[in-house]
Order: sequence, then structure tokens, then C-alpha cells
Amino acid sequence: MSWQGSGQMLLFPQATAPRKGRGRTRTTPRDRFTSNQAVIPELFDPNPPTRQARLCVLGSGSSGNASVLNIADDTEPARLLLIDAGLGPRTVAKRLAGTGATVQDIQALCVTHLDRDHFSPTWISTLVRERITVFVHRGHLRQLERVPGSERLIAAGLIEAIDQDGVTVDIAAGLRARTALLPHDRTGSAGYVFELVETTRSNTNQPTRIGYATDVGRVTDAMLDHLTGVDLLAIESNYDPAMQQNSARPESLKRRVMGGWGHLSNEQAFDAIQTLAGRCPRGGPRRIVLLHRSRQCNHPDAIHRVLSHNPQLAARVTLSDQSQRSGWLTVR
Repeated sequence: MSWQGSGQMLLFPQATAPRKGRGRTRTTPRDRFTSNQAVIPELFDPNPPTRQARLCVLGSGSSGNASVLNIADDTEPARLLLIDAGLGPRTVAKRLAGTGATVQDIQALCVTHLDRDHFSPTWISTLVRERITVFVHRGHLRQLERVPGSERLIAAGLIEAIDQDGVTVDIAAGLRARTALLPHDRTGSAGYVFELVETTRSNTNQPTRIGYATDVGRVTDAMLDHLTGVDLLAIESNYDPAMQQNSARPESLKRRVMGGWGHLSNEQAFDAIQTLAGRCPRGGPRRIVLLHRSRQCNHPDAIHRVLSHNPQLAARVTLSDQSQRSGWLTVR
């Protein structure tokens, strides 16, 4: 199989049919999402549409991970970015019920890594049928080839690979992203920073930034640099060390989880959050959601004990759950 690369992006062959998300052909925001696109206001519009970040964690844990970021402004129907697809499309459809959005509103998918609990092959038919662009980290391309059915995505021209050098790329109209490869097993996990920008030409505000980091073996300086300045932070808080050590899990699994290439403990996540808060003049992330909590080796009470050391930060925290979605987490 041949890979086509040019400059900052590594691209697959383009399909002839239009696809959702960022296409290979340079387009304006009006060219994208034509079925759901609101009219961009002129400079004199006294009440321009307000774009805000709205994140919903549909489920997070070893049985499947998926979140959605609604990138529509307040005049538009939902326009969703799916972050990880470890829950199947039927489950995602059920979890979206009552949110005002559906699977058909998904415009693009960003994958952190290709473990089955983050990317399920059951999505492939839906991705092809709905023409949903799939963004993956360049370092995961060879692993993607081994996913059953991935040749359909490649043949349809739906795969976009993001370079590992922190280059910002357009994901959708009004949304851009950059990645950093974080330590996790052999191939790593892509940590994302999404930037939601206004579509009004009169806007001078800084973009809202959403950081997303899950399945991270350890906190590194590069990870902290990558996530500094985000307004909303989604970060894993996987295990309580004592519960992990005292569990009936095989010693080899304990070593994998705790050895710097597996997952973050509650304490490691808390330390990272405090460091990021200290780096930001405004006090760090305004909203925080904790991901990928182990059902066997963690408990909300254990997380609350750690968070109690900083009540101000604790008040900003939402715990995600494996079996039910969160509410919409909004940062304007």
C-alpha cells in the first residue's frame, strides 16, 4: 500500500464523493458542511452567532471510549466531532438520545490510538456511508492497516493523518487541532488540543482550547507544554495505586499499567492539573473532566480524596462514567 505525503500532512487517496470534515481540496468555511451551514454574518451584524465549546463524554473506560464536541454556533443544528470510537455506532446513537444530536451530525472523527476500546471496526460501515473523515496520528498509520475493514476507509479517501510535529491543521469549519504523541504502550496515544474559532470576521477573541489526553503512561514536560492554556481539559485518571497493588490482577498487568507506559493514576492526573493551573494566569482549565476510570482499581471516593487537596480545582471537575454519558460541558 502506498502512502501519499506532502509537507505537514500525510494524505490518502481522495474519494470522488464529497466527505464530511476537512477535505484535501482547499475550501472556505462556506464550502464545508453545506447541509448544516449557517450564513456567516457580515461585519455590521449587531448580534453575531456565538460559538462555544460543548463537550459530552458518551462513555469512558476499558469497555469503550467516545466523546463528542459540538462545534455549531447557536444558530445551527448540531455539528459533531467524535473523539475516539470505542463505543459502537448503536451505543453512541443511544447515548446521544436527548442531547439534541444524532450520529448523522458527526462531521469528523479524531482517534487518540487504535486499541479496540478507542476505535471499534464496527464503525467502518457507518464512516463510509456517512462520508466521515477520520483523523489519526502519523505514527498510527501502520497499525491502522491491520484493523479489519480499514482498507474500505483508505479506498474511500476518508483517512487524514496528522503530523507529529505539533502542526495545527483544519479539522472542520471553525475548528483546528494539533497533536502530540504521548507515552502509551509501543505506539503511543495522540493527545489533542482543539481550537474553536469564531466564524465572524469582527471577532478578536482568542480561540477556545480543549485539551484531550487519555491512555497516558506518565506525565512528561512535552505533554504539559502541549496542554498549557486549554480552557477545558479532558484527562485520564485511571487508577488508585493502593487498589491497583491490592487487586487480583496479574503482576504483569500491574507493571504495564503503573510502569510509565500504561495509564495515569489519580495522583498523577491531579499533579498535571495543578501544574497546568499554575502555568495559566487565569488559573488554568475552567472545566475539567476525568476519563478512563478503572472499575476494578479506582473509585470516585478515591478520586475525591485526592482532589480535596485543592477544593478550588475540585469544584471544576466532572467524573466521566463507562455506562452513561456526561452532561454537556460548556466553555464560552
